[in-house]
Amino acid sequence: MHTSLISVPKIDDAGYTTFFGNGECRIYNHSGTLIGVIPKINGLYRITTDSDTSYSASERVISLHEGHLHLAHINHEYVKVLLSDKGITGFRLDPNRMEKEECPDCLKATSGKIPCL
Repeated sequence: MHTSLISVPKIDDAGYTTFFGNGECRIYNHSGTLIGVIPKINGLYRITTDSDTSYSASERVISLHEGHLHLAHINHEYVKVLLSDKGITGFRLDPNRMEKEECPDCLKATSGKIPCL
């Protein structure tokens, strides 16, 4: 795996099975053989290595909205927190592109909810 975070939909699309419990994610192949165990670290299932070596030449600089999209449509403020305190590495927010854009997918996902009174 070439990234430090896992994508459950990508694992599922590839035909693998996941099990979450006891602070870890277990990944099984098509025949049910365990092929990987990923620990939960600070609330995220992260792939760890024995070295602090980065596999990319530099961090990718992204806008706040791109961070929102890359991090499963989480709140813009939480994107800022995750990327500013190094909770996630490999990305850096562009300080000149911090505008909060309306997300059509998020609007669609919440449009069917009954408003609170």
